[in-house]
Amino acid sequence: MVLFTEAETLRLLDLYVHFRANPRNVTANGVLLKMHARDELTRAMNKSFGREQPWTESQVSVKFKNLRSEYVELRWLASQSGTVVRG
Repeated sequence: MVLFTEAETLRLLDLYVHFRANPRNVTANGVLLKMHARDELTRAMNKSFGREQPWTESQVSVKFKNLRSEYVELRWLASQSGTVVRG
């Protein structure tokens, strides 16, 4: 399991938005980044944070996939009556 700090997670999301803004970087379904964009995103993550061992494209992709799943769960929970979302 690979742990990202809060700052790394926020940077990952910022970079995703940046790369996703260019239609050439997005797959046909409009959600996932194409391979060249994922590689650039990984390089940008590694440039942003000096780490002993750099992130791999696979680690960054898995983290982003997990973030998407958590977001979907949060949206679902928020839609349930009686759920109070804080923060």
